[in-house]
Amino acid sequence: MPDLNQMQISVEVPEIDYRRIELGQKVIISVEAVKDLNTTGKIKKKTLVGKQTESQTSVKTYEVIVSVDSCHLKMKPGLSALCQIIVDEVEIPWLYLPWLYLKRIVQNYLRLKWRKIFTRNRGNRTV
Repeated sequence: MPDLNQMQISVEVPEIDYRRIELGQKVIISVEAVKDLNTTGKIKKKTLVGKQTESQTSVKTYEVIVSVDSCHLKMKPGLSALCQIIVDEVEIPWLYLPWLYLKRIVQNYLRLKWRKIFTRNRGNRTV
């Protein structure tokens, strides 16, 4: 009986994308047969020999093995899965939005109205 705690996924990758894949890269996994079943994994193995595709083109595919980080009870061997391999991540430290754009979002979606608020100093504190 297979150990469902250590599941793997076999992914066929076109040769043009194969060069960008490295061992240990993060993979986002969505199981199509089970609604809202998403998990993550990592690239465990890359085959060195490509296979010719069944179509009439000369494109080769390479098998990549993905190890699943955490298996859900609904995840069974043989189910189809969509695997998104994260080949590069860019960290954006700040997101800048124009004030008028942000004001329009708040007014339209949150249905808030803008009011002017007047403050005055009372001693060392602002009221």
